[in-house]
Amino acid sequence: MKQPQVRGGSHARDHVRTALLAALVSHRGSLLVDLSQVTFCDCAGLHTLLNARTASRRAGRSLHITASGRPVERLLQLTDTRDLLT
Repeated sequence: MKQPQVRGGSHARDHVRTALLAALVSHRGSLLVDLSQVTFCDCAGLHTLLNARTASRRAGRSLHITASGRPVERLLQLTDTRDLLT
């Protein structure tokens, strides 16, 4: 299982997208994503995560957030998407 670790705020969105897609291509298992160091996450960041989830499902795999800080947890709670990503 590949576990990308993400740090930074929303400006890291392109890095996150690139890292997740690279992990999908280079590894066969589930993607386990550590977002515990993310200091800010908005709807664009959530969109990136949901798109990566869709891409992983198309590849016959899954994506799971294994750790997240308060900003990510709050967004997942407000948007009722936690069950999709954990």
